[in-house]
Amino acid sequence: MKIHSFFAKHQFIMLNSDNSIFFKNKLMISIYVDDLLIVGPNMNDINALKQTLHSEFEMTDLGEAHWILGIEIQRNKDCEILINQKLYANTILKRFQMEDCNPVQTPLDTSVVLIKSQDDEEIDEHQTMVYQQIIGSVMYLMLGTRPDLAYSITMLSQFNAKPNSSHLQAAKRLLRYIQRTKCLGLYYPSNKNTKIIGFVDSSYASSIYDRKSFCGYIFQYGSATISWTSSKQQTVALSTTEAEYMALTLAAKQALWIKTFLNELQRPKEIKIFGDNQAAIFLAKNAGLHKRSKHIDIQYHFIREKLQNKEFQLEFCTSSENLADIVTKGLARITTSKIIRKLNIKDVSEGDY
Repeated sequence: MKIHSFFAKHQFIMLNSDNSIFFKNKLMISIYVDDLLIVGPNMNDINALKQTLHSEFEMTDLGEAHWILGIEIQRNKDCEILINQKLYANTILKRFQMEDCNPVQTPLDTSVVLIKSQDDEEIDEHQTMVYQQIIGSVMYLMLGTRPDLAYSITMLSQFNAKPNSSHLQAAKRLLRYIQRTKCLGLYYPSNKNTKIIGFVDSSYASSIYDRKSFCGYIFQYGSATISWTSSKQQTVALSTTEAEYMALTLAAKQALWIKTFLNELQRPKEIKIFGDNQAAIFLAKNAGLHKRSKHIDIQYHFIREKLQNKEFQLEFCTSSENLADIVTKGLARITTSKIIRKLNIKDVSEGDY
């Protein structure tokens, strides 16, 4: 690839942790297809790189980054950053004729239990297409700037193959939540707190038709949210402890990736992971508990080795302090709002960042 050869020629290093990012001294370049984002502390270095790029490629310089891949970037005089997808959220609402819908305060109705369609249940093909399009559209919003949508997408994605009217109603409720929260975005403050902390959680056997557990994690750089996921575990856990233990392993893998990424950028950081299940933490730290863990798939014992090697720290937090609750279960309005604030998700229309 020509662009890769160009960066190699100019002594830029392609990161092993992310092959779309090139790094040299304090300059970092992120590439997505034909879009480039250049980040660095010195404008002279950035301008020199732009001139070198112009000498090799036909390019358009759009100046200071305000948009990238549909994500708006706002900066203030204190170099604080707020990223949001308000325009994209409005596009989704218009696409599904929900721009004038009545807003709601939570993404899912916690009183409604969704189950799979019966084999003999008649499914409308148009309804299926609309449902799948809603999930796919909202997924990009969730991946970019909205960790509060992660669990909803994971939950509703289970029904993509044969959605019925109750599933579509739940998906439209999600759009009604987006209508209320379309101005929310991730806030990155300018401060000296650069610790990496992660929160991990699982909801034991919460999938009612196969009894598998949902799990997820959230990582923050200082108080800024940088990584999140929500997923359904591949195997059935036999206890809450086991479900939490498997969730810890999922978070441990991401913690190691973050650590490798920062090391390659010459910004090494210690990482601390918090979980709210003391038994699972004890199990992770004590390899001698063979009777309680011998049936667990060997892949989940990955966390023990990494803890022994001191790749990260693992500590307990109370359930009320666990921010990962929002990516593992449907929550009440007050709890949802509380966690959103702690994730540093702010309303761009209020201009309070």
